[in-house]
Amino acid sequence: EKTEQINYFNQISDVFNNQLIKDKVINHISSEYKDAIQYIQNNDFETFISFFTWLKKGSKIIDNQQNEIKLTDMKYKYSIPFQQTNLLNLVESKNEIKIQVSINGVEKESILNLSIMSRNDYKEDIVIDDFEITDNIMTISIPKDKINEKKAAIYNCI
Repeated sequence: EKTEQINYFNQISDVFNNQLIKDKVINHISSEYKDAIQYIQNNDFETFISFFTWLKKGSKIIDNQQNEIKLTDMKYKYSIPFQQTNLLNLVESKNEIKIQVSINGVEKESILNLSIMSRNDYKEDIVIDDFEITDNIMTISIPKDKINEKKAAIYNCI
């Protein structure tokens, strides 16, 4: 209900307008929420609610301007940073598996590793910190013995 939303907004506003939070915390919040914080600080309840309604349920298009990729709405009112990685190539040789992915919206200097994470057992995770990135293409080589010793499961690459 709207009265409940207003109550929560006022509580959030009290927190985000606290000087300590402004000085020490806000700069560390994901840039995805930069506009939402601005709406809070401007006491703009309606736009705050509209932003999160769009973020959770609204249509989004990709906007690539000045080498910055963002997701935005059809009228370009809201936007958030867009990060995308797509599998380009997976090749198996006798001793290794080579994976190539395209990376968009991420500074390559901020990438520390590729984690292959098991959905079933964290002990089965593989962390690979030996990779190369050229022209937004990340190439990773994984020794087959590292893969073959793992249990059959579903894994996510992060």
